[in-house]
Amino acid sequence: MEVKIKSEPILFSVVIPTYNREKFLRRTVESVLAQTYPHFEIIIIDNKSTDNTFQIAQQLASEDKRIRVFQNEKNFERAYSRNRGMQLANGQFLTFLDSDDILLPHCLQEAYDFASKNSETKFFHGLYELRKLDGSLVYRYKFPSLDNQHKAIMEGNFLSCIAVFLHRDIYSKYRFDENPLLVGSEDYDLWIRIMAKHKLGRVNKVLAYITHHEGQTMAKQEIDRVLKRSQYIYDKIVSSPDLYEVYKSYLDIFWAHRLLFASTIAISSNQKTKALQFLIKTIKKKPTILASYKLYSILKQLLFS
Repeated sequence: MEVKIKSEPILFSVVIPTYNREKFLRRTVESVLAQTYPHFEIIIIDNKSTDNTFQIAQQLASEDKRIRVFQNEKNFERAYSRNRGMQLANGQFLTFLDSDDILLPHCLQEAYDFASKNSETKFFHGLYELRKLDGSLVYRYKFPSLDNQHKAIMEGNFLSCIAVFLHRDIYSKYRFDENPLLVGSEDYDLWIRIMAKHKLGRVNKVLAYITHHEGQTMAKQEIDRVLKRSQYIYDKIVSSPDLYEVYKSYLDIFWAHRLLFASTIAISSNQKTKALQFLIKTIKKKPTILASYKLYSILKQLLFS
């Protein structure tokens, strides 16, 4: 008779940076507490909120011993809070969750199943969607093939910062870049650096969702800031021999897709002429972008918005 050996439980650390999210924090934390997989800790890092966010976090911690709460001595950006959470984590694997987003109930169970079956994979992610506060679907994201993960990440930050899992061997060595110039793309920069050395795995199921609401950071993006952040990341790649060796063949792809992103921001702010200019620059930078669904999606927005 075959004897099945049970896998040891994996402790997951869920790091939640937060700032002035009194309307959303409890909802986000409760989505973690509702996990079907029970072995986790929640680390809330309050970024010196000026509303009742910290008090709500403390109340949540008093209700469940798996929750630990810390407050920064002053207001920093999310990179600092996430780095602090990484330092405080005890989990074999760590994942980040913004304080207005949601983990679906099966998220950690799926992560556990994947990690147990793929012990050599120390960096993996699940799929996510964009939904309204009531849970209704706004957008189902398309995710690139991982056959060439370096090309995929140069095309854009398909990982975002949700449902990404890092083994302790990785999260103990890497940190978010806290340069203020990088605010809004600090996760993209981190994934580029990690993916240069580590193979990315995928749980091909929707594990979480980003909440669509007016206060989202993404909704406040400015074109000039996006381009400066892109230049900063590009310069880091070019100036690092290790990164350059991995990504040198994809730098044109990187810039083409960053210009595409700038075009979408221009459309959202009703700057159609500027959006068209960015599209022309994109095509000049990388003519093969004409085969990209992203380009035609943006053209559709430009023509019909």
